[in-house]
Amino acid sequence: MATTVTRRAGESDPRWMLGGLYDIRVSSDETDGAMSVIEFTIPEGMGPPPHVHDSAELMFVLDGTARFHSEGGTFEAGPGSVVRFPAGTEETFEPVGGTLRLLGVYTPGGIDMFFREFGEPAQRRDQGARRGRGVSPRSREIVDHGREVSTRDLSPRSSEPESGHVRARPAAARIRCPTG
Repeated sequence: MATTVTRRAGESDPRWMLGGLYDIRVSSDETDGAMSVIEFTIPEGMGPPPHVHDSAELMFVLDGTARFHSEGGTFEAGPGSVVRFPAGTEETFEPVGGTLRLLGVYTPGGIDMFFREFGEPAQRRDQGARRGRGVSPRSREIVDHGREVSTRDLSPRSSEPESGHVRARPAAARIRCPTG
């Protein structure tokens, strides 16, 4: 049974992934799979390749400006903006003019398991800790080598281990990010 989750700043599970900090604020395990909440800090020049989530995704811009690409269009969103993508929507984003901070809510949850599997644990949360190190080897693996994974395989609640695969391809191709 899910219980109330309370987190203060710095009380979470930060991961370096795709050149940015993916901070797992609320995990799917804490919500009985109902949602995952991730805080993203993405430096300029970084961002995910085009991808699809099996879950609905809501992005709230905390700081900076994001340029989103989805459904054949491009649009920018600044602090206080909210963007929602239905499950199955191909999208990507990048920071414009500096570092970008977003709060992402995914329903149902499960994407946090993917980030834990492929992200590198962050000992420090500041971008200076990552500067000069580039993209983590695990992140590069999913982008460059066509690594296939299923977050359903990572979930103790899984009853469908063969469904929901991620096929990562070179950055210009589509990545499928399933939920648990």
